[in-house]
Amino acid sequence: MNFLRFNHSYVSITAKTLAILSAALLCAAASYAQSTILQKRISIQRAETTLAQALASLEAEAGCTFIYSPDLLDTDRKVSLRYQNQPLEAILADLLGDAVRQLEVTGNRITLQPSRGKGTVSGMVMTNDGQPAALVTVAIRGGRSARTDEQGRYRLENVESGDHIIVASYVGLTPVRKQVYLAPGGAAKADFVLDENAQSLQEVVVTGQKRFTSSVTKSDVPLENLPMMVQIIDQSLLEQRQITSIREAVSSVSGVTYASSFAGGYDTFTGRGFGLNIMRNGVAVTNSAGQLYGDNIEQIDVLKGPASIQYGDIAPGSVMNLVTKKPLDYNYKRFELKLGQYNLFRPTVDISGPLNDSKTVLFRLNSSLEKSESFRDEINNRSFLFAPTITWKITPKLIWNVEGVYYNDARTTDPGIISPDGTYDGLSRLRFATFLGEPANVYRNTDENLFSTLEYQLNDRWKFRNVTYYTNATREYGWMSFTLASLTESGDIDRTYSSETGQYGGRGSTVDVLGRITLGSTDHHLLVGGEYLYDDRDRSLSGWGTLDKPINLYHPVYGQSTLILDNQGTPGDPSTQRKRLGVYVQDQIALLDEKLQFLLGVRLNRVERASTWSTGVVPDQYLPDKQTIFNPRFGILVKPVPWLSAFASYTNSFEMNGQNRFTGELLDPSDAHQYEAGLKSSLLNDHLGITLAAFHIDKKNISGYVSGLTEPPTFAHTYYSPESGTASYIGANHRSKGLELDINGRILPQVYINGAFSYIDATIVADPAFPAGNQLPGSPKFIANVWAGYEFLSGSLAGLNLSTGYSFRSSNYATGYNLPTQEAPSYTTVDVSIGYRLQPFFARLNVTNLFDAKSYTYGMYGGYYPLWSRRAVLSIGIKL
Repeated sequence: MNFLRFNHSYVSITAKTLAILSAALLCAAASYAQSTILQKRISIQRAETTLAQALASLEAEAGCTFIYSPDLLDTDRKVSLRYQNQPLEAILADLLGDAVRQLEVTGNRITLQPSRGKGTVSGMVMTNDGQPAALVTVAIRGGRSARTDEQGRYRLENVESGDHIIVASYVGLTPVRKQVYLAPGGAAKADFVLDENAQSLQEVVVTGQKRFTSSVTKSDVPLENLPMMVQIIDQSLLEQRQITSIREAVSSVSGVTYASSFAGGYDTFTGRGFGLNIMRNGVAVTNSAGQLYGDNIEQIDVLKGPASIQYGDIAPGSVMNLVTKKPLDYNYKRFELKLGQYNLFRPTVDISGPLNDSKTVLFRLNSSLEKSESFRDEINNRSFLFAPTITWKITPKLIWNVEGVYYNDARTTDPGIISPDGTYDGLSRLRFATFLGEPANVYRNTDENLFSTLEYQLNDRWKFRNVTYYTNATREYGWMSFTLASLTESGDIDRTYSSETGQYGGRGSTVDVLGRITLGSTDHHLLVGGEYLYDDRDRSLSGWGTLDKPINLYHPVYGQSTLILDNQGTPGDPSTQRKRLGVYVQDQIALLDEKLQFLLGVRLNRVERASTWSTGVVPDQYLPDKQTIFNPRFGILVKPVPWLSAFASYTNSFEMNGQNRFTGELLDPSDAHQYEAGLKSSLLNDHLGITLAAFHIDKKNISGYVSGLTEPPTFAHTYYSPESGTASYIGANHRSKGLELDINGRILPQVYINGAFSYIDATIVADPAFPAGNQLPGSPKFIANVWAGYEFLSGSLAGLNLSTGYSFRSSNYATGYNLPTQEAPSYTTVDVSIGYRLQPFFARLNVTNLFDAKSYTYGMYGGYYPLWSRRAVLSIGIKL
């Protein structure tokens, strides 16, 4: 063989070595022979016969011999053989079922080892301070495993009777083992105490694909068993990257992209090329008014693709659920101060603990204050968050959690910048820090939320959950756009201006019943629920006008134009109301010891929309609108081995387009269909998760806007504003397809990694305003994000943590016209981080965009927005 060479000056092959190689080859040959006989394909048809006669027929067809004891196998049982070109192993599995627990192959002899009966192993896992330990892996050595729930309970079903070693393990802790005997058809109990307290256990990173995600999927099924894609950004990653806003966090998930900014006041995102939906604690809190804050967020769950089964009328891209921090039953205090470039000053506090000796009443308070300037001229922000939470354990099974949020944010309204010649390259003629708005124009936003979560554990199989909420958000700002036709050779350009105030209120409630039942040989994970939602939006928008003084692109001077900063009482758009009712049921059916699973779900939606006018007269196009829509979801998942799952699914969704932004007219809904298939794996004892998915989404009846027009559009449109150069339309058809790869967890106890890679081809199928076949604006085809690090766990450097990140976005277009002159080139950044912890103190220094790469994203309604340049942030704090 020319690919294997031996250099006799380095290698001496002895007789002993040859013997070892020969033995290895014989073992390999034996293994191949065993695999060959079990994979031999057979076609056989036999009418009703006994099991003994069926096995004899299979022996003749396969050329093998079955070894078994008639006393331990019901050989008189009546069976039928109807198989066409099926592997022998699959036929035996179907024929024998649970009666045989193992096949042993020696040559052409196949020994059928009968099952001695099965049972259940269950128990509790606690920490040494008496607290329940959640998300601990409990496994039978060489067999199945499970995770403990929030009460520290676990349950292993269909376990072969006999003696077993049960192991309870958690990342970074020494595993605890117990030996149990399980009688046939019986139940055994094994409780564990981990040699760690609850506070330290909270700090250990849980990774892999066996995590439970009831917050976003509304079920208690591990990720590995879900025929859908879910990714989690946990608290550890948020702290390592010093993430304070949701915009900074989304890069950790494939297929999710920061898309654009609206006046610098709030950000928009896409999932799989389409809109991304924001939830809090699994409910659709209405807030499109300001920045998404992160100080009271424990983790971020992302459900990829359409999710109308869970949430009704939403965009089909993805759902991002923000899971808030809950009270702890031990004393916890964390104080942190972030200082950084551009005068960042950001103190935060996170305190929690019991309010009584019995630890039945718990509290938590998260609060932060942020003051910062920007790498851009004249831009700054001030924000304040106050989020208290109370948990009352009314009984061991009944828990009530109430949390409130007050958030106030004020930041300079940013219209972005405009290219002097309308091309991307023309942006280089402006300073990267250029600001073309007015410092006195402030985007003000307040956000008030109140959540009530009631959970009742009926028994170890059934749970009731109710989430009720109230929300109120306000915003006021002055919107600016540029009139490129007015640009002079010296760089002076006119700005149009309109002021707006808005109030966004909502309330709602969801009721879910989750449970498990066993019917014959099938296990059913059931979800039955209902939802009520009501929200109203009251916006007041002044007319458009041109500011009395132009601004110079190259040497802007501020304060020369008069702004209308108070828009209260100005006649504007009508207020709109939406009422939504939804009922849904979902069943995940597991067969063949969870190796084959089916997901069946359906939701019936009733949505009513209306508008209110101060005159009391409602124009025809604003009359109440009612929609009744049915949404299904189907999925199948196969687990050939415990650490690997393959799945395929179909789901559809609908999205209420709301009202035309300029006319207030109620628009017909969009609908979308997704086909998806993928693989999920949980490796290295569940410490490393790898997922791969392919998807195809088709969305129709889309509404859109076109900005920067200098004359009325030639395409069919619902509104055109000559003052702002903006037109609206409806009826587009867009399509998205692609691949996503996510890697998260620990390769070694010291080495962690989070990787998110995606290829998304988001294109226009048909659109009144843009050519078919063009790429959707702001949608790079390739995105790669990697965050990896090394943590010293022992020795003189214990507590030191080194991390680095890499981010890549391929080129993308500013608009659906796909003009070469408006193509943003690919963009690459590198981040670095160094942290040190010496209990109870900690410190971390992060530098983002280390090499100071320059790039822009395109705003929702025009204008380019520079992406952040290099920035260093130092965090110091104490955790008690």
